[in-house]
Amino acid sequence: MCAMRSVYTWTGGVLARVGAVSEPHLRAWEYEVASDEAWMASSEEQADTVRLWRTRRPDLAPPELWVGDCDG
Repeated sequence: MCAMRSVYTWTGGVLARVGAVSEPHLRAWEYEVASDEAWMASSEEQADTVRLWRTRRPDLAPPELWVGDCDG
């Protein structure tokens, strides 16, 4: 299990890293991967595989997040 995952925004057809979220927060807010489809995001610092996650509890957190996979 990852300790932290990168969070991205999707703007103008490009994924941009905007922060991070801990794995326990993702689970507490009941996020799950919404699709097997993945996108690549890269910057000078890192390359990341990004997937769309959705929560079952939109009253607690944003309904959807673009979240990077664990690095290993």
